[in-house]
Amino acid sequence: MQDGLWDGSAILPAAEMALEDVNKDDTILKDYELRMAWNNSRCDTGIAVQSLFHQLYAEPQKVAIFGPGCSSATKPIAQVAPYWNLVQVTHAANSPDLNNRELYPLIFGASPTESVTNQPKIAVMKMFGWKRAAFLYSTQGSFSMIITDLQSLFLANLFEIITSETFHTDASLALQNIKNKDSRVIIAAFFPEKGINVMCQAYKLGMTGSSYTWFLPGWFKSGWWNVTFTECSSEELVSSIQGHLAFQVISLADPDTPTDVGKNPGEFTRELEARISGGDYDGIEYAPSGYDGIWILAHGLNATLDKMAESGEGWEDFTYKRADMKDLLFASLSFVSFTGISGNIQFDGNGLRLGQTRILQFIGLEYIHISTFDLAEGVFRNQTEAYRWKTSNGRHPRDGPVVIGELRDVSDILSYLMMTLASCGFLFAFFLLGVNIKYRNRKIMKMSSPKVNYLICSGSVILYTSSLLHGVETIDDREEGKLALVCIIKSWFLSIGFTTSYGALIAKAWRIHKIITYARYKKQNIKDWFLYLIIAILLLIDAVILVTWFSVDPLRYQLVNGTKEEYGEDVYVSPYTYKCASDSYVWMAVLFSYNGLLMLYGAIIAWNTRKISMTLLNDAKSIAMTIYTSTVLSIFGVPVSILVESDLNLNYGISEFCIIFATTILLVFCFVPKVRLVLVTSVSDDNAIMATCATNVPPSNESSSMQTTLALQRQLEECKKTIEDQRKQLNSRQKENRF
Repeated sequence: MQDGLWDGSAILPAAEMALEDVNKDDTILKDYELRMAWNNSRCDTGIAVQSLFHQLYAEPQKVAIFGPGCSSATKPIAQVAPYWNLVQVTHAANSPDLNNRELYPLIFGASPTESVTNQPKIAVMKMFGWKRAAFLYSTQGSFSMIITDLQSLFLANLFEIITSETFHTDASLALQNIKNKDSRVIIAAFFPEKGINVMCQAYKLGMTGSSYTWFLPGWFKSGWWNVTFTECSSEELVSSIQGHLAFQVISLADPDTPTDVGKNPGEFTRELEARISGGDYDGIEYAPSGYDGIWILAHGLNATLDKMAESGEGWEDFTYKRADMKDLLFASLSFVSFTGISGNIQFDGNGLRLGQTRILQFIGLEYIHISTFDLAEGVFRNQTEAYRWKTSNGRHPRDGPVVIGELRDVSDILSYLMMTLASCGFLFAFFLLGVNIKYRNRKIMKMSSPKVNYLICSGSVILYTSSLLHGVETIDDREEGKLALVCIIKSWFLSIGFTTSYGALIAKAWRIHKIITYARYKKQNIKDWFLYLIIAILLLIDAVILVTWFSVDPLRYQLVNGTKEEYGEDVYVSPYTYKCASDSYVWMAVLFSYNGLLMLYGAIIAWNTRKISMTLLNDAKSIAMTIYTSTVLSIFGVPVSILVESDLNLNYGISEFCIIFATTILLVFCFVPKVRLVLVTSVSDDNAIMATCATNVPPSNESSSMQTTLALQRQLEECKKTIEDQRKQLNSRQKENRF
């Protein structure tokens, strides 16, 4: 057991002590003397197999195999032992895969494997209501098998495995992934020299604070954190492992624990120390398993004697061909149950010992024993200390951050403000529409194409109504994937309202442009019905786009998650809302492009007629100002509202403001000057105003367009002067009437 990868030399004197105690006990293996012939396998597979064959054919006849100590040497022996009908009891080999009865059908383990700590981990998680955890383990050793067994327990208990991360030398990426997935309970398995680097990296990533709980192996030696080869200081290392839970397989019971082997653990320890004093022995932690292993074999052999006596046989009749005697011993060992110096001894169906596990917690600079978990009974025993947590309230941490979903909508104040403005605009548009209808026969209004003005006012009413639709639906009516009917209706209102109002406005501008541009060639007489036709064609294009869009890819509610906001200790608010969207943005791009081209054309016409100032005759300046303003708002509003889409209030505020403001500007520039003039003048004043303002377009045989333009400008100035004089006379008559 020396000179190899592992030194378990202290197991031999412990086993020899057990042989002496068994042979002195008259209640077990009466009339038999139990002996042991041994060889040192040196944790080498070849040496172990060679030693087995040497012992098989050497006297005396062997009835069972005890050992080897290393798992690597144990596995080949366990695979060939059935061919000689030899049951095997190991004292230190504890690889989790030794429970595979298909590969190792006759093996029993006196030393519990590290896998026995998995059930206590499940029990601790249940105690604190934890149902989710992340795994982090080294690719070295047999840690993968331990974690695989734990994963099966997680699935059986309906626990969530957040992630299972491995590492070889550097665990930084694995830790970052665990952090990104918001795991708070981390079950780790690694060697201590790797583990201290892991905990240092976790400390630097902020993963060792009060919100995190770490499960670490309990077999690390005391002071394993006192190293100098990490990037963390000693204080940081101690802080990183502060409060973690360790799960330690019990290899030696408490000193005064009563046993069934003639001595208690304290007496065993003193006697073993006396035997090995002065010698170079190691692996003392496995000495109790070596001692109890002999007793396990003795109890198994003893339990078969009565059955064999019925046929007049005993173990002296055993040969390597006696499968029946092998079966008797195997069955007896399966039901062995007694208290040894390492605790209660029982086996599961795969020959693995149902050991006990100490739950320890690292507090200050030492491990504090909290309780013991009895795997055979499935309960905690010997609760000696309370768990101590680093949370501000002293309560145990959670298994993950508490994320409170909060459905958010536009601020009520902002919503009411925009709806109030839209309502005012709605009433304003109706007022202007009423004035246009009432005074439609006034010559001042007739010169402004009142029927086209009806369309501008009607389109404005529709645009204002689209803003009022926000209050039609409550946020509780929204559901992901549900057809967004209100959004679809609003899209129709926006598109039809925009095309109706701005289409009519641009059509008027186009008529002015046409008249002024081609006046020197021939007199232009563009009727209102032709403008209606233009507007109808524009609306038809709108309808085709919208019908196609909502038939192929209708607007539906999509869930939009916002940025988590810290609310308390590991408690966060996760705001979310619903937005109206199609699967593709192509349709919106088509509609915006179409409307953008319409606005661009209107801007070009407005630019070409920018020097025309015949306000009463053709609204050129008002139309130009309206189109300029609306174009600027569109260029600003659409991109900005898309960029701030994540900010619900800002997005809503900018979008609605642009709609309301642009619509209001349209109405103010196009109607307020004429309405004011109509309201402050009488019908009798119209003739004087219109007679003064009447003008003919210069004949087509003018020598140059410049002369034509200059003539028009002079006539316009005279018209404006006449209007101003008439206004002064009107004001003067009103004052005289008052007196």
